[in-house]
Amino acid sequence: MNISRSRVINFLKYFPYYIILILFYFILDGLTFFEHLINYSAAFYLLVLIIVIFGLLFVLIWKRTKNIRKAAIITFVLEIAYLFFAPIYDNVKALSFNYISYVFFLPLYVLAIFYLCHKLYIKRVFYSRITAYLNLTILLIVIYQLWLLCQIRPLQNFVNPRYAEKFDTTKIAINSKQKPDIYLVVFDAYLNSKGLKEEFKYNSDLDDFLTANDFFVFSNTKSDYVFTQYSMSSVLNMNLIDVDRIEDKKNWNQAYTTYLRMINKNPVTEVLKKENYSFVNLSPFVLNDIAPAYYQPLQPSNKNLLLEKTLYNKLKQDLTIEGFIEKYKLYFLYNFFEHPLKTYNNSTLKKCKEIIEQVPGASPQFVYTHFIMPHIPYFYDSTGRDVSPQNFLDNDKYLSYSVYCKNKIKEIVTMLRAKPNTIIILISDHGPHLQHSGYRSIRRNLFSIYLPNKQYSGLNDSLSISNCFRIVFNKYFGQNFTLIQ
Repeated sequence: MNISRSRVINFLKYFPYYIILILFYFILDGLTFFEHLINYSAAFYLLVLIIVIFGLLFVLIWKRTKNIRKAAIITFVLEIAYLFFAPIYDNVKALSFNYISYVFFLPLYVLAIFYLCHKLYIKRVFYSRITAYLNLTILLIVIYQLWLLCQIRPLQNFVNPRYAEKFDTTKIAINSKQKPDIYLVVFDAYLNSKGLKEEFKYNSDLDDFLTANDFFVFSNTKSDYVFTQYSMSSVLNMNLIDVDRIEDKKNWNQAYTTYLRMINKNPVTEVLKKENYSFVNLSPFVLNDIAPAYYQPLQPSNKNLLLEKTLYNKLKQDLTIEGFIEKYKLYFLYNFFEHPLKTYNNSTLKKCKEIIEQVPGASPQFVYTHFIMPHIPYFYDSTGRDVSPQNFLDNDKYLSYSVYCKNKIKEIVTMLRAKPNTIIILISDHGPHLQHSGYRSIRRNLFSIYLPNKQYSGLNDSLSISNCFRIVFNKYFGQNFTLIQ
């Protein structure tokens, strides 16, 4: 017994395993917090990457100090300072009643880390019991975190139980060669024709264009929600979302990740996966464990979620060039580089057109394309000319940007209608949030659907977008879902 105990103690004292264990904790903590949002392959890739990076840092410090324990404790301090910067800063800010700012905190933080590393560097004696203590402590924390990860339950269902109907695979009446491609096309914050008429006295011809292209237009629809994550959770879960239950006793981050999980893992993609659909994700969300194709500053994904706590990502999030420009009204700087949302929209539009033009593959496709326009900021006028950067946030530019988006909708619809056997679901997640006549969220969103069989019987023009996949599954997959009124 004494021999075994002695071996354990010597094992803990001999090598500073804690510099690796803390990296395991960093990954496990992120996997636990962002449950069901991060695939394990991305987490493993990131773990290997940070082990290599901090391993090299440890070797360099070891060569400099000629002392393995000294090198380890300095590396450990740098790991904590970098990887866990966000919780450190947030807790200090909370203790200061939100009075502390980066102008004061950041220089002090860097100086404190530098001073601590310097003191550790000049220290001559490093007792083995410190190594043993850190090894044991971090090991126990990692074990606890693993236990928490094992406690993660299947994704909870936060939908209206009244409409919680199951997809019946026995009723599918078409074979794989007849299954249509499905395009879900979202124009974020687009106001439908009725809303444009009411709000801006603008007579849009979009409904006439869609009707002429054999779409069913839900001209009297209203969005059930005023935020994107609510609406898209509702669309992909084919149900109304219990927002109050999700946000009850949860902070915003936890509630938001719940919506993201409901978008990632949802009944629509689960059914389509079983029906051998392939997926293309041109949205800002993780969908069916597929990361977004292009960067946008609204929502990180996969390993970027794990990196949210790090020094670089926290500063990038809080001190973005966009935030700096908008805070200090330095809009002229946008003349020298492109706003990331503008890049995202342009890249998404180009890729969407490329996919539409591709020759159909062996399996049917589900393509989710989500344009963050005419959502603020407003980048183009009605003719497609660039809006001056100082007017990006001017709500008076919304109508002109909407006309630009209407023209892009027509381009996409024209291309899609040339594809045989293709279902087109054209929606906006909600209307705009406008301030030109007092802050208001307008719910008159876009909702129109094209079915190749043109079987629109039983539909009325006031149905909400929560029904769009109920309609598709009823008309094409032999289901009999109740439509949500």
